[in-house]
Amino acid sequence: MSGFKRLFSLATKGRPTAQTLSYAMADPASASGKGALPRRFPRSQPAAPAGRIDGQASGECQIGGHKIAYALQVGFCPLGAGRMRIGVRGWALDRQSFEPVATLICRIADQPEIRLAPEHLRGDVMNQFKLPLETRKIARNCGFETVLEADFGEGIPEISLALEVEGTRREIGKGHPGTAQFIEGLHGWLFLAGDSNDSPAQFTQIHQPSDSWSADWTRYFEAFAQMRREWPKMRASFLVAPSKESVMPDYYPLPHGGQTPLDSLLDRFGEDPDVHYPLDILVPLRELSFDRIETHWSDFGARKVCEALLENWKRGIPNIPERYHVIRTGGDLGFKAVPLHLSYRTKAAWPEDSRVIFDNFVLHHGRVRISHNPKPKIKATVALFGGSSSEHMEAYFRAVFERVVYVYSAGAWDPEILTREKPDYVVLQTSERFLTRAPEPVVLTREVVHKKVSGGYVTRKTDRAEAMAGFDDPSVAFYHEMG
Repeated sequence: MSGFKRLFSLATKGRPTAQTLSYAMADPASASGKGALPRRFPRSQPAAPAGRIDGQASGECQIGGHKIAYALQVGFCPLGAGRMRIGVRGWALDRQSFEPVATLICRIADQPEIRLAPEHLRGDVMNQFKLPLETRKIARNCGFETVLEADFGEGIPEISLALEVEGTRREIGKGHPGTAQFIEGLHGWLFLAGDSNDSPAQFTQIHQPSDSWSADWTRYFEAFAQMRREWPKMRASFLVAPSKESVMPDYYPLPHGGQTPLDSLLDRFGEDPDVHYPLDILVPLRELSFDRIETHWSDFGARKVCEALLENWKRGIPNIPERYHVIRTGGDLGFKAVPLHLSYRTKAAWPEDSRVIFDNFVLHHGRVRISHNPKPKIKATVALFGGSSSEHMEAYFRAVFERVVYVYSAGAWDPEILTREKPDYVVLQTSERFLTRAPEPVVLTREVVHKKVSGGYVTRKTDRAEAMAGFDDPSVAFYHEMG
């Protein structure tokens, strides 16, 4: 793997056991045992993976002569010995006056009820209802939020929720644990769980490649070799974006199994100089390469990987100032927590003159976005056939290359686009958690776009045609024809 090293063993040295990761958990010994009152925590206390509510978790209802719009969420995190951390979050508004008139009532088993007044700012709700400024001043603090801890012993963990307006109460339903969509590690770092690829199992178990797994990946890399032969002037790289638990295994609360799908892949195909797994780039960066509540690498981490690719391509690293905004945001894992988790992240703010000259606004697979830079550092075209992690790479390449073609395809390439663009460089990007199965080597983007648009899977549902009409650069007419 030219230009990149495999430092998996180094990254996993000195791993703590799960027992050492209890620093942030509530101390069960501080409660008086089963039957003790639920404990309430400040907002900074770690929350819980989203659960489910039996009943109508969101909608509108009549309470005491008021039409109330609302939405509620619960989250559950087991703490051991029958104890649970329970997160509660939601909002409620009078639909006519937009006043936050309702109180949220929480009850756990036979314990005294907990009353939550609307006192938390919910800007997302203000945007949902498109409220004018004067109304927002009345409505903005319509949110409920708290974290509780309770002892259920061997009983069923659940919390009853009701809304009350002027003494009239409306039962909403009971909250129960759901499939955990993340697990919490050291220092409150969240890691993906409950996904279709079973990320925790990949890390903790010993991967034994099946014959079909090996055959599918062999087919992919044979096609990759053939693609490089067909376009010999094009430099193509296959890039695996490492999982956060591989970069920061000492923060991960589960033990490493010793052989992951990534290991199996590199054992078979890692000697190919165009196969890259940039763990050695990201491990030294640690918290700069990822943040606490997001699955994907940061703009900073992606930039360092892109710079390593440029060196691998013998282009050198252009002089682009390393400037970043630090933003506070929820992240794809933080949004799955109740209450919502927020964290700080580096956001690219380096100078660049590029502009988007095409976007088809398709959701995920089939997305095509093209940028042009009139003052590039490198007068060349790069095509990114990847997933969500490629969007962070795109942010840097836009400042470097004259033309950047981003296609959401998870590592499959489109021969039509290669023939049309004749890119100088191609990146086929996938993520470590997706290595349980090989992608199809080739994708016909126009077919994917047709299916997505026909099914309404677009990010701009009402003005997509109008927005796309503004992309009148002659070089993107081919993409308009895709639909």
